[in-house]
Amino acid sequence: MGFKAVVFDLDGTLVDSSEAIAEATAMALERLGLPKKSRGELLGFVKLRPSDYIRVVLPRDRCDNGLLKRFADEFRRAYRRVHLRLVKPVDGAMQALEALKRMGLSIGVVTGRTLLADYAEEELKRLGLSKYIDTLTTYEVLPRARCKADLILECLRTLGIDGKECIIVGDSPEDIQAGKGIGAITVAALYGFHTRDELMKSKPDYIIQRISEVVNYICAHPEEL
Repeated sequence: MGFKAVVFDLDGTLVDSSEAIAEATAMALERLGLPKKSRGELLGFVKLRPSDYIRVVLPRDRCDNGLLKRFADEFRRAYRRVHLRLVKPVDGAMQALEALKRMGLSIGVVTGRTLLADYAEEELKRLGLSKYIDTLTTYEVLPRARCKADLILECLRTLGIDGKECIIVGDSPEDIQAGKGIGAITVAALYGFHTRDELMKSKPDYIIQRISEVVNYICAHPEEL
């Protein structure tokens, strides 16, 4: 089967939301009168799942369910205030998406965001990327999803293609594992939130330093189109 679609992870792969997450976290901590974290610390925590991220930034001796909920509410409010200013596309994102569309490929975006799932579409529109994207799949679209793999399968169902007909591009081990589970070509983005060592443990088919290299790979395999 030839390639019919490229499915991108969102945060760390297609957009850089690290500054927005760090800023919103700092604002929420201040609002609740909790100990501050340095910008470097907060940026270092970005790769964690939202639930793990919250537990790391909050004081362990005060991290009960009540505080978790109050922090989550403040974090969402703060993120809403800053995300359109601070979230930016990764270098070359628009050019890569435009090139893929010219090749006749469908483009899907999947995000494992939970707390911030409803902001993804707005960000893509603000950044001028949504016009290239055929479908965006989030936990809002599929609330029963158990993991990233379920979201990817829903994305492919919407696109009407099989896993073997697509390329999965992501910056986390979860993205690569999910892609391999459905027989897709997997591409690890080394410019994202996770380290090379973390990604290589998942044994991706290819690794890239820049998003433009996805286009280069497809151009080098015209027989697959």
